[in-house]
Amino acid sequence: AEHICNKKAEFTQGGGARPYGVAMIIGSVDHDNTPRLFVTDPVGTYWGFLAAIIGKGTARAGEYLEKHYTRNKSLSEAIEIALGALREASDTDFTADNVEIAKIPLDTRKFQKLTRTEIEGFINPPKPSKTA
Repeated sequence: AEHICNKKAEFTQGGGARPYGVAMIIGSVDHDNTPRLFVTDPVGTYWGFLAAIIGKGTARAGEYLEKHYTRNKSLSEAIEIALGALREASDTDFTADNVEIAKIPLDTRKFQKLTRTEIEGFINPPKPSKTA
């Protein structure tokens, strides 16, 4: 995050150009297995967060994250909460065709995009069967 933001700041200060021109959310896992999440702005400033959202509906989604997310959540719980925040901020019905989800598990520290089937499992979880 720091390297990317230094490049953004360099271009902004050098001539007022903002070739990157975007806010980004950057996730990583440190060498000591501490998960990190940073939000950057177009001029090169960055902040660390436990959970973050940028774009349309940020206020509503942010309130949702503040209410539901805590540090002790599992990766699956965090994904479910993130989808809840997106639902809160959007009028769109989510499907595996219009949502992408990625994760960085602590055990591998590698970026992994979820498959369509995995995404469908989060968006449309199986209903518990009723037993007599």
